[in-house]
Amino acid sequence: MRPSAGAEGPFTRDPDPDRRLPTWPRVALVFVAVVVGFFVIRACDDAQIEVSEAEAVELARQEVDFEPTYTQVRFIRQGINSAPFWFVSLSIPIGDPDEPDAFEEFAVVRVDGRDGAAAVVEEGEDAVEADRKAKRQAEEKPE
Repeated sequence: MRPSAGAEGPFTRDPDPDRRLPTWPRVALVFVAVVVGFFVIRACDDAQIEVSEAEAVELARQEVDFEPTYTQVRFIRQGINSAPFWFVSLSIPIGDPDEPDAFEEFAVVRVDGRDGAAAVVEEGEDAVEADRKAKRQAEEKPE
């Protein structure tokens, strides 16, 4: 059934079509809202990281009982809530530092990026495997 002339309701035509905004301003408004939302989310996300890379290295050094000659740091988010962690590899290589499995001492320390707590410490052969796992995770999930 068609609405009669002069009837009001959701299916009637607007008597003044010039009142409606053109399509491009509405599209521009949606685009601006998305861009602003993106930057707000990024700002909130970066605010979660309270521990800098240098602080993470210093905290990791305090967790091991040797003075490392080589340090490697990776930033990884883990878990459903994407918690920020620094994985700090500390080592004393034997001979050629390019030989990846020859170490006098080796440790991987996971430092919580929010409060600086050393969450996991792996040493020796377990640390070499933990370092490889952290490298794989860093390659799978770029920052």
